Amino acid sequence: MPTVPYSPVPDVAAQDVTTPLLRVNTPPAAFGVNVADSVRRMGSTLGEVGNELFNRAVAMQELRNQAEATQGVSDYMQRGGDKFVQYESLRGQNAVAAEPAHRADQENLRLEVRDGLSNDRVRKDFDRAALSIQRQYTISGARHAASENRVSVANSIQSEIQAGIDTAGYSKSPEEFDQSLRNIDISSRQHADFMGLDPASGAQLSFKNQSAARAERIMSLNRTNPVAAKQEMEDAISKGQLHWQDRDRVEGRVHGALLTQSSRYFTYANDQDFQNPESFLARRAVGKWLEPVEFPGPVDAPASFSSPPSCLPSTLGLLSPRAG
Repeated sequence: MPTVPYSPVPDVAAQDVTTPLLRVNTPPAAFGVNVADSVRRMGSTLGEVGNELFNRAVAMQELRNQAEATQGVSDYMQRGGDKFVQYESLRGQNAVAAEPAHRADQENLRLEVRDGLSNDRVRKDFDRAALSIQRQYTISGARHAASENRVSVANSIQSEIQAGIDTAGYSKSPEEFDQSLRNIDISSRQHADFMGLDPASGAQLSFKNQSAARAERIMSLNRTNPVAAKQEMEDAISKGQLHWQDRDRVEGRVHGALLTQSSRYFTYANDQDFQNPESFLARRAVGKWLEPVEFPGPVDAPASFSSPPSCLPSTLGLLSPRAG
């Protein structure tokens, strides 16, 4: 209310007073926030469902890939095994010559099975197992080739030695026989070296093979001339050139042939006495040995005997002059 005296100038300053805060209770649901949250949660759920479906699809594809790779490995193992068995049936130099082809067949077969697979992941799983199997087939094939090559070379050398032993008995001259012995010695030492034997064992093997050749030579000669066979046998025994097994075998053959020849000699002589009693009685009267008798002996044997051969065994008890 104005006062008197009146003053037109205000004497009260303005004050800094804050504006009052107005609070209105407005829930978010009134503006659809709850609906938005529901939509957000539904999107998250749909995302998780999609991830689960993707993971399940990947897992199922992995199973299919593993199954396909396993089937491919099984096919290669079976077909590769068939090829290896076919190769393993080869022997000697046939196995050695076919080893590169077997190795190439295994590689081509693996690639053929691999090319029939559906995707790279299957091929990767297939390669991991198939390469190991192929390596086993290849190593086994190489080992088989090496073994067969060793056996083939050993058999070849042994056949060469045996051929020398067999042909030594039919040598036409001492020079040819000596050459056969030298060849046997060379082959025997090669055989010993190939088998990894020490020099002493190689020398023993050479001696045994040369002894077999000498025994074959003596028995071959024994078929036509037991007397010469006995002389050659005694010479080889005195020089220590016969192995004890060959000596036992040769001595039995030579002595048997001598006994057979002596029996034939006396049988033939007695038959001549029976057919010519006058000559027999005349010899008894003067106490002489048998007169020369044409004896159908073996080849290279003396054509006639004026007395029993000196090489006949004295144990016969028949080699004394006829009693008067």
